[in-house]
This record gives sequence, structure tokens and C-alpha cells, in this order.
Amino acid sequence: MFLKKTTGIFFIVFLSFNLFDFSFAFPVDKLDSFIKNSKLNETSTISVSIKNIKDAKIVYRYNDKKFLNPASSLKIFTTYPTLEILGYDYQFTTSFYKDFENNLYIKLGADPYLTFEQLKEAFKKVENSDFNAVYFDDYIIDKQEFLKGWMQEDEIDSNTPKVSAYNLDKNVIKFYTKDISASPVEFYSKINYPVTVTSEVLYDAVKNKLETNRYNWDNPYVVNIKGYVNKPTYVVVPLSNMKRYFTYCVNILLKENNINVKNGVFASKTLPNDVVLLTQIKNPIEPAINDILQKSNNFTSETLFKLASSKKYDTTGSDALSVKIFQEFYSKLMKSKNKVIVHDGCGVSRNNMMYTDWMTDALLVLYKEKNFDKFKEHMAHPGTGTLKYRLSELQNGAYLKTGTLAHVSSITGYITSQDGNIYAAAIITQGFNQNSKEVKAFEDKIIRLIYSK
Repeated sequence: MFLKKTTGIFFIVFLSFNLFDFSFAFPVDKLDSFIKNSKLNETSTISVSIKNIKDAKIVYRYNDKKFLNPASSLKIFTTYPTLEILGYDYQFTTSFYKDFENNLYIKLGADPYLTFEQLKEAFKKVENSDFNAVYFDDYIIDKQEFLKGWMQEDEIDSNTPKVSAYNLDKNVIKFYTKDISASPVEFYSKINYPVTVTSEVLYDAVKNKLETNRYNWDNPYVVNIKGYVNKPTYVVVPLSNMKRYFTYCVNILLKENNINVKNGVFASKTLPNDVVLLTQIKNPIEPAINDILQKSNNFTSETLFKLASSKKYDTTGSDALSVKIFQEFYSKLMKSKNKVIVHDGCGVSRNNMMYTDWMTDALLVLYKEKNFDKFKEHMAHPGTGTLKYRLSELQNGAYLKTGTLAHVSSITGYITSQDGNIYAAAIITQGFNQNSKEVKAFEDKIIRLIYSK
């Protein structure tokens, strides 16, 4: 309140400071200056969209209509509709049956957590010493193990093993060092799977770095390892042929359990109606959700993506069918939006294209969905997963999904600012030549500005 004198008369004027209090104003100028004056902005494409959850208003945008690659940030958008179909109580199931012609059927569930040890226990329960044949019902998902837009180097990346109905041991094999003082250092696997390892690895008192290569056009069963080691270690190599590996392991277990197979045929065949269930292996979906949203596991993400269309359409699941589910889900909720381009469920494909304005709108609609709270529980926040060493001061003030590809970095999700407002944010930086750590620090600065405004 203040007094104002006009022509000898005093007027009392009240100002409502709430109407003019700018302490809660969004830091548009700071954010704009930081982004536009950054070194990244000189050479890279930066796209940012930030919207208030409460009223869906845009509080900041920069290049938000440009189509860019979202990398693994895509997972937040593919996983939600996937879980709506599979359900949070879904179980990956591998079943063993016997028909009346004395054939053994293994109905595969594309279980990303199925292990050799679980198969071993299951075979102990298969009470028969003589089968005519063994068949695999492998029709739950398709046989497209390497997807459109994946690159050659992805094929040997331990973070991107092939996805198959024959998922086993996470579709990778570990090779351990023998005597590290040998020259070159030799490697071996605990399962004697027929893969040849050529080693160019030397002992070094300081260095401990290995590089793995496989030249599929020459021989997919030869792995070359180069580099230096200073302590016992191992390398993880994606398997080149999952059916071959699965069949190899089943043969081992048949022999261990003295189970004879008259015809020794391992072919794909649909499970007939007149069968008897012998045993099952079940693994829950919950660890998969955490692995996807917190650890950004590509293998698990891609498996669930395909399984969603298998369940919805009661057919062989595929990326094409699951992309249809994705597009239908968001088209229904975001009718006025242009469709984004999606080729896989995990974000590895270089052909995926999104724009941050779409991403924040999608975050707004997910926030209002009935199962969002359950979904949010599995998202990464500072101190967990890919955010373990990032944004520690935000505590539970941020739930985010990160993404990284060669020369692409992204982050998207929800940020609760210090004044209690919740924002949907999406950031993509593409075409940079800086170290990815610098780009992650750039993203973190933007998120801190949103949080501490």
C-alpha cells in the first residue's frame, strides 16, 4: 500500500503483489541465452520443448518442430502402450509339452530372462527317456533379428544383442581370460559353444581396454579380440544365431538327462491341440520394466515391443505390427499431431524420427493416463539407472529417460521445479562432435534451470 496525493486529496492505492510477483516466472531469457550462446549451438542441431503439466502451455521452445532422432528416449513412448497390452502382471513363459505320438514340444515365450540353468532344471522334470522328435514352437515373435536402421557396428555391440523367440542367456556369450601373462592372452567360454576366438590381446601393467570384432560376411562364428589387459576379465559378445545356440544347449541337456531322441529333429512346428503339459518356466515382467526405463536395455525393450503385438493380434509379433499399436495409441490421444517415424521399440534405429513438440505433448497425455503412477515408479530418477551420477540435487524432482547414439543425445521426462510446478521436457542434440559427456552436462544445465527457477 502507498499514498498518492492528487490536487490536495490523498488516495490510498493497493497493489496486489501476487499479480506482479515475477519470482515464479519461468527463466525463458536465461534458458534462451544459455542454449543460443552455447558452443553446441554453433555446429549442432538443438531442439527443446518445455510445457507446464498443469495447463499444457508452452513455456519454452527452440527448434521444437524439427524431426530428429530421439535415440533411447523413444523407450518412454513405446513402453507405455506396450505395458497397457501386456499388463504389469505379465509373465514370460516357456512351456514343455508331450503329444500322443511321443514328440516333445518346447513352446518358446521369447523370455529375455531365460537362462541355461533354468532350462537345466526344467529338463529334470521332463520324465521320458525316449522321444520320437523334439520341436520348437517359435512363432510368438518373428525371425527378424536385425532391424531396419540398425547399423553394422550394432551387430557386435553387447548392448544390442539380436532379439529372437529363442532368447537365452540374454543372447550373449562371455569369453573369459585365461593366463593374462600369456602372449597373446587366451580366452574361453564356460559353455563350450563352437565359436572360435582369435586373440590379439597383450598384458599391460597400466592399460585395460579390449575391442571385440566379428566379420559376419566372412565367418559369424569367429570372434576377434584386440587390446590390453592388466587383470583377469571377460568380454561379452552377442550371439550370431540364437536358434543354433538354443538347440546346442537343448542337446547338452538331453544328453545330461539320458533322454533319447529317435529322429533327432529340431524343427519349427506349431503346438498341436492334443498335448500334455510337462513343465513351465516363468519369469515376471517387472524386472524388464526397470531394465528398459532405468537402464535403457535395448534387448529387453525390443522383446517386449514385439510381444505386445503378439498378444494384441494373437499372431506372430513383429516390429511392424507393434509400430501400428504405437501409432494408433498416440493418434487417438493426439489427433491434431503429425505422426512421428518409428521403426523399432528401443531407439537404436537411425531411421526413427521425432520432434520435441510431439514428445512433450505425448508426455502430457501419458501423465493423465490411468496407469501413469504405476509406470512412473519404474522410471529413472537421479541416483538410479542412467541417472545414477547425474542431477543428484534433484532427488525425486525428476523422472527422465536418456538416449545416446553416435552424435545424438537426448533426455525427456518430468521435472518438478522448486516452486512446485511440474514440467514436461524434451531435449535432443544431434550432429555434435564434442564428447558425449559435454552434451550430457549441457542437458543437465537446462534441467537445473527448469528446477531452480
